[in-house]
Amino acid sequence: MSTIYVNLKEPRTEDEVFELFRSYYEGRRFVRIRDKGKYPATKEVWGSNYCDIGLSLDSRTGRLTVLSAIDNVVKGAPGRRYRT
Repeated sequence: MSTIYVNLKEPRTEDEVFELFRSYYEGRRFVRIRDKGKYPATKEVWGSNYCDIGLSLDSRTGRLTVLSAIDNVVKGAPGRRYRT
């Protein structure tokens, strides 16, 4: 689980930020951008190759919070039996 804080250089709406992330990760099979107000949890990616990403924008301060969750055991050799 990672939490990343980003100060936006230009003002953006939450819709714009979500669209940027969705378009960037479009076609990437194992990356899932969560809907607004939904945040990733490790239990939802356990035993998979998925990376779930949740976003929250504070429009007052221009700070974007990006939350991501992966099962890092599956990413290495021990996880070969779990791959989907």
